[in-house]
Amino acid sequence: SASAKYDPEGMAGIINIVLKKGTTDGFNGNIQTKGQHNAYHSFDEMHGINGYANYQKGDWNFFGNFGISNRFSDREGYRNTSTTYTSDDENITPNPLVENIFYTYRDSTARSKFNIRFGLDYYTISNITLTNEFKFSNNKKIIENIQTYTQPDRSSKLTLEEEDPSNYDFEYLFALDKEYKDPDQKLDFSINLDFGDRNKTSSQLNSNNEILYLTDFLNDYFGAEIDLLYKTPLSEASKLEFGYDGNITDNENIMIFDGEVLGVTNEGMSYIGKIENQFNFKRNIHAFFLEYDTDLSNHWSLKPSARIEYVNRKVIFKSDFNVPSDNQEYNMSVLDDLIENANNNDYILDRFEIYPFLNLTYNISKNQNIQFGFGRRVKRPGGGDWGSWSIMPFPDNIYNQDFIFIGNPYLKPEYSTQYDINYSSPIPMGFASINLFYHDISNKFEWYDDDSFPSGNVLTFENVSNAYSRGINLFGMIMGQTLGGGYTMTTQVDNNNPDDYELNEQSERFYIFNRIKFPEKYIKIFDFEFGFYWMKMKLPSGSLFGNQGTIWGDLGISKKFINNKLTVSFTVDNIFDSGGFQMERIKPIEYIPDGYTSGEEFSDVSSERNGRTFKLNFKYQLGKVVDDKKKGFRGGQSDDGGGMMDMGY
Repeated sequence: SASAKYDPEGMAGIINIVLKKGTTDGFNGNIQTKGQHNAYHSFDEMHGINGYANYQKGDWNFFGNFGISNRFSDREGYRNTSTTYTSDDENITPNPLVENIFYTYRDSTARSKFNIRFGLDYYTISNITLTNEFKFSNNKKIIENIQTYTQPDRSSKLTLEEEDPSNYDFEYLFALDKEYKDPDQKLDFSINLDFGDRNKTSSQLNSNNEILYLTDFLNDYFGAEIDLLYKTPLSEASKLEFGYDGNITDNENIMIFDGEVLGVTNEGMSYIGKIENQFNFKRNIHAFFLEYDTDLSNHWSLKPSARIEYVNRKVIFKSDFNVPSDNQEYNMSVLDDLIENANNNDYILDRFEIYPFLNLTYNISKNQNIQFGFGRRVKRPGGGDWGSWSIMPFPDNIYNQDFIFIGNPYLKPEYSTQYDINYSSPIPMGFASINLFYHDISNKFEWYDDDSFPSGNVLTFENVSNAYSRGINLFGMIMGQTLGGGYTMTTQVDNNNPDDYELNEQSERFYIFNRIKFPEKYIKIFDFEFGFYWMKMKLPSGSLFGNQGTIWGDLGISKKFINNKLTVSFTVDNIFDSGGFQMERIKPIEYIPDGYTSGEEFSDVSSERNGRTFKLNFKYQLGKVVDDKKKGFRGGQSDDGGGMMDMGY
């Protein structure tokens, strides 16, 4: 369980890695080349080169790196949906009414990236380190999607999505670290700015590769993070930490749609013309935290902490789309409904939140202990795993009205009160731990298949009022080899919609992971490593990842040459050529045509990514061994413009 000094965003725990600074004057660095091969592409298309250099002289340390890469990702699969309507009226025909939508698809994504980073550290005579870092990156992406329908008729759709070559991401980091004679005392301050453009064009083509419909997406983003921490000892057995975290986000997305028809008339397709949708996401988070750490005795230690946050979030959606109310011939499509429902609305969240945390440890011996953890965490709409598109009230892909993903601007934050108890102990030739946990969740995020529209299938997010997760995690390490696994059962109940099949269910998740590693000094030939992860999920409505579960596996070997300066490594990713997504599900549906009394939908979905991939890597060490820097940028730019990661301390 994390403490209050860490951002409570996310439902999992914290892994806090602090890297050591280099202390030796001189030059060091490395240069690395890499290539990949799989069933879709080879080394001539997937390759890259990057390098790192560091030079320290006295009180000054200069560093920088660059990277150029080209890579592809491919995904193919199918989506089959059968909807059956039945009626109690014997005069209704056909009875039952069956509607099928069957299609296969293939996505091919080409990515190229250039980035450069440089900066300097200055060590002052008062044990203060000043760091300035700059990073610039340019990303290009082209996605080609082909959908081939077999039902309700035979047809195909080709769409092309291309990012603007002038897109960029720029980051600046300033950090101040002050060290004291007492290692339990320190002062850290940093500010990280991130801004750029992420523009793209999406088009649908005909069989002659001529553009039928065109959509421009314009995305400007700005983010800032401010971190301040001070730690001081109160006595030999206790210390106090307090600080401030600030997070500012300002994203603007504009979709300019030109040429598609958003509905049909009695004469056929109706041309609407150019439509502009504007989406703004603004969020300010200001947090103050306090943490107290004390040893109560030789066996007991206690760490209570608390965090108070002020969150102000505003989502704005505007569209110039308008259909005259007297146009009786115009039959609304699902896109019309979605845009009109959200148009000219502001969605505002303004509140204070308190996050308490507690860690209590009983040390049975030096390396054997029992820990109890309690804490409150949050998953915020517009951040984390899904980004701002989870609340964006219009679809990114508008060319497939049979299956549309759209965000939910009314989505509330998900809160989790977490309890866990952990036992850790040495075992013969290794170490083991067992963890039991219980999470009480409110406003749980849930993927939701909204079938309330007369045409089209809409996938979005909904909040489930209450959910409960409990389970066990096991971990063991013997002679450097690791094995672990776990089980989680989640029950969710939505008091506002007690009859909704999707919002009221119980799921089970099983997983096992393993890593085997043999250094060259043991097998005398090369370093060897193998790892796998297996997972299975059970739902009352069907199965995810197949009835047998799914497995990911990787294998790698590496060898050092030229006095350990050159490292050659060979890796096989997805060695079992599996690990895709599969789903079979049966669910009752909400929208029922006139004359029918019930409806049921069966979905069969499959998706596979990349397949088995071979990687070859050459890394040559320049100068002395590289010492990684302690501080650095929080992360690269994500697809939705919110790529910074909270540094923490």
